Amino acid sequence: KLAFFAPVNDHYASESEIRRQASRFGLEIVPNGFQCFHMKQWDPAQAQRIFSLFLTSDAGRAAEAVVLEDDNMLAPFASACRRTMGRQAASRYVILCRGNFPLCPKTDFPVHFHGMDLGALLSDFVDYACSCRKGRRRTTLQVKVV
Repeated sequence: KLAFFAPVNDHYASESEIRRQASRFGLEIVPNGFQCFHMKQWDPAQAQRIFSLFLTSDAGRAAEAVVLEDDNMLAPFASACRRTMGRQAASRYVILCRGNFPLCPKTDFPVHFHGMDLGALLSDFVDYACSCRKGRRRTTLQVKVV
């Protein structure tokens, strides 16, 4: 089960397309787990408040992975997780983040950076989830630029 945070921007996939592709791979977006941000008015402090609300909601409890469609969201999300859950945060979520060969902020989360191909991202996440079921969950930063 995924939560999805995306910029409001024409070149990003629409919510219906993201939901369609997720279901094609046997995944689902949790209820109220799709949120959009206006990146032209980006405010990391406001994003942290939104992420904190998400983390304490039913959607936050149901999600197993979080897709951040802009690497600017990673630091505020990681900070909100640590404030809300403490050290347990790193074992709670896998973060999948779209970025431009980012200088990644330090997080304790497994992070997978991906390019513009949403289908490849979701396929990689399914592979990752299968590894987790076999007891091979990575807990250190993973960077894969596609």
